[in-house]
Amino acid sequence: MATLDVTEKVNVLVDAIGWEVFCEELMARMDEDALDAVCDRIAPRYGVELAGSRYAA
Repeated sequence: MATLDVTEKVNVLVDAIGWEVFCEELMARMDEDALDAVCDRIAPRYGVELAGSRYAA
């Protein structure tokens, strides 16, 4: 079996378990500060303003 890069791993997992379960599993395993930073980085891309975000407009 060939080694998968991270994007391929995510795609395989999402295909197998679905986005909702994947997100729940990811959130359960991420450090709170890391998850907060990810949310802060993603939100502006989609026009979402998060209270207390380090990247708020």
